[in-house]
Amino acid sequence: MRKLFMIVLCTALAFVTVNAFGQKPTKPSKQVKPTTATLSQKPTAKPSGTTATEKCWEITDKNNNVIEYRWDTEANVNQWINEMRTQHNEIYSYTSCNHKTMDACDANNEKCQPKKCWKITGTNSGQGYEQYLWSTETVARRKAASLRSNGYLQVKYEETPANDEKSCHAPTTNTNPNEATCWKITIGNTVTYLWGYEQDVQATVNDARNSGQTASYELTPNKTKDSCY
Repeated sequence: MRKLFMIVLCTALAFVTVNAFGQKPTKPSKQVKPTTATLSQKPTAKPSGTTATEKCWEITDKNNNVIEYRWDTEANVNQWINEMRTQHNEIYSYTSCNHKTMDACDANNEKCQPKKCWKITGTNSGQGYEQYLWSTETVARRKAASLRSNGYLQVKYEETPANDEKSCHAPTTNTNPNEATCWKITIGNTVTYLWGYEQDVQATVNDARNSGQTASYELTPNKTKDSCY
C-alpha cells in the first residue's frame, strides 16, 4: 500500500509540473503612452507692404507744396513726419514716387529746390551754434532737424543774401579795430544797430550766446553814427 501511495503521489506531482511548464507565460499588457500633440510652429510671416523697403517718397507740407524727395523706408518717413508733428507742430504728408534709385530720387530735390546759402543757428549747453551751408532747403532742413534731435535748442535756418557757394560764409569785417563803425546785432528775434567797436559788439554777442540765446552780428554799410541809429 505504501508503495502504491508513493507511485500515485509521484504521478500527480509530475502531472502538475508538466502543466505548469507547458503553459505559455502571460505577456504583460503594454502601457499606452499618453499621446502628446506636437504643434508645428510656423515662422512668423514678415509684414507685407513696403514699410521695410527703401524707395523714393515725395513729401509735401500742409499747403501741398513739395518740400523734399527722400530715399528711405516708409517706416522711417512716417516716424519723421510724426516727430515733426508732435515735437515741432509741422504738418507733412507723403506719397511714393516712381524713381527707382537713390540718385534719381535726390536729383529731384535740386530740380524743385535750387541751392542757396542757408544760415543755421541754435544753442547747446549755453553755447551758440552757427553754420553757413550752400545747399537745397531740404538739406538745410535736415541739418536743423538733426541738431534738434541732438539736444540743440532754438534751432532755425534762414536764407542769406549770398548767391554762390564761394560767398556762403560768415560775414567778414576787415575793419580797423580802433575805428568805430555801425554793426547790426541779432539776439533771438531782436535786431539792434550799434555804433561802436567790433570787440565790444563781439563781447555783447558772446554774452548772449553764453546765456543760451542765439546771437550774431554783422557789419552794415552805414558810415556815420546818425545813419546807424
